[in-house]
Amino acid sequence: MREEKIGVIQIYAPQSGRTTEEKEHFYEMLQAAIDLFNERLKIFVIGDWNGHVGVDRVGYEDVIGVFGVGERVLDFCTLNNLKIMNTFFQHRESHKWTWYGWSNDRGEYVCRSMIDLIVCNDKRNISNVKSIPSESMDADHRLVVAKLTFKKLRSRPPPKRRRLNLVKLKEGEIKQRLNGKIADEVTTIDGECELLNVNEDEVADHWEMGEVRNDESLEITSNEVKAAIKRMKNGKSAGCDGLPAEIFKEAEETLLPYLVSMFNAAYKTATVPAEWSKALICPIFKKGDRTVCSNYREISFLPHMGKVYERILEARLRIVLKRSWVNGNMVFDQEEAPQT
Repeated sequence: MREEKIGVIQIYAPQSGRTTEEKEHFYEMLQAAIDLFNERLKIFVIGDWNGHVGVDRVGYEDVIGVFGVGERVLDFCTLNNLKIMNTFFQHRESHKWTWYGWSNDRGEYVCRSMIDLIVCNDKRNISNVKSIPSESMDADHRLVVAKLTFKKLRSRPPPKRRRLNLVKLKEGEIKQRLNGKIADEVTTIDGECELLNVNEDEVADHWEMGEVRNDESLEITSNEVKAAIKRMKNGKSAGCDGLPAEIFKEAEETLLPYLVSMFNAAYKTATVPAEWSKALICPIFKKGDRTVCSNYREISFLPHMGKVYERILEARLRIVLKRSWVNGNMVFDQEEAPQT
């Protein structure tokens, strides 16, 4: 059934000559088996019920069809909202009987009944049920066949990603509402947050540029933050925080004091919030077999908040390197000059 699951229970009920206790025990076991299934699951109970259904449908219209034969045993099906599908399709008499009683004295079948039943909780999945009178295989039961039909499951489309109409941010009213919302929601940074520790010795060894200096007097200014935001490109995908670069530009004046405070806290402690290092990774197919992972390249989307901070540090490093680079050579202080 591919993705669709069904529940099938095959039974052999006690014969009519068995004790009442044995029959009650059988139906208790059958009820326990049905209770194990989810009520939304399609359930099929098939086999020899050793019980009869009747032609009188009064009170049982949902359980049996108009083509039933024999006597009645319907309480169990009514309790569990099951349909006896043998009775819902019109066939000639020989295609209804599933059991024949043979008389050795008379040398012929003297009784017949419909006791091999196909029962389900959703009759829409069965389009035909009948017995095959010519297929007995030297037994008193006849082969019962059913035609099942299942609709092809529709694959659910992936949830659409909510897209922001960033062009409207340039409209005066929208921009004013944005800044007002930010002013109401954003609060002054206070207390500790989860930080990503930075080892200065490891950084120095990696870049081989000597001691990492952390001058607490060199605070990040609002002009540096403005310059970094101005350099950010529009139309770039946001990171896990969902904030595009356009938000920082259009709400710059409102966000500026909070950004300056946050960046200075990160600069003085040589740490950054762990969220800035979290990336959304999107695999892009290149060529070849789509089932091979090496045929994809990954694109990482980082939060723009961390990118603004990176641009500030990068601008400062460029100033330092520019001052130290003279005539194509790196100039060191006397005490930092390499030994030759």
